[in-house]
Amino acid sequence: MTHNKRALKIIGYILCITALFIFWLYMHIYRLAEVPTGLHIDEAGMAYDAFCLANWGVDRYLNPFPLYFYNLGGGQSAAYVYLCSLCIKLFGMGTIVFRIPAVLFSFITILFSSLIVRKCFNHKWALVNAFLFCLLPYFTMQSRFGLDCNLMLGAATFCIYMTLFTIEKNRTWMYPILGLCWGLSLYTYVLSYLVFPIFLTLTLTYYLLTKK
Repeated sequence: MTHNKRALKIIGYILCITALFIFWLYMHIYRLAEVPTGLHIDEAGMAYDAFCLANWGVDRYLNPFPLYFYNLGGGQSAAYVYLCSLCIKLFGMGTIVFRIPAVLFSFITILFSSLIVRKCFNHKWALVNAFLFCLLPYFTMQSRFGLDCNLMLGAATFCIYMTLFTIEKNRTWMYPILGLCWGLSLYTYVLSYLVFPIFLTLTLTYYLLTKK
């Protein structure tokens, strides 16, 4: 009976994950090119830079492979533009193509946030986390605009999970990889230059005080 109950729990868990994944696909990908209608002005500027980069290796101002972009007089972080230029190389131009990086990082966010919750609590709360992620409007719209800021949450979530995983395993060779992950995440959005150092300082202080 014990084995049967465990098997039923596993099957139920798998069915819940499958249902949530289908729910996520519907909320985040269904009619991606039409909802919302048109392009956000920053999204259009990013797509123009990505198109130039994919075809000629320059941004709209003819700067070769810049590390920071100028969009309509303001700045735009580089990660989204480079990811979008790769998508343009592979799939051509199109609204869906411009939003592929946002969808990808949206999936990264739900996956690794659920893994974090499962690690800190249990699998039931991980399912609740995934359900809320599928349901709440902010996370839905996050994957439907090709904006550089929409990559920061996914990158931060992945890096937080990697931090927990690295400290848990405590293998020396893993720390440079962790540092590389945090370093690359700085290219997702300029606000990360303020937020991430504060987070890492507090995390390091905590682990030093607890001697972990």
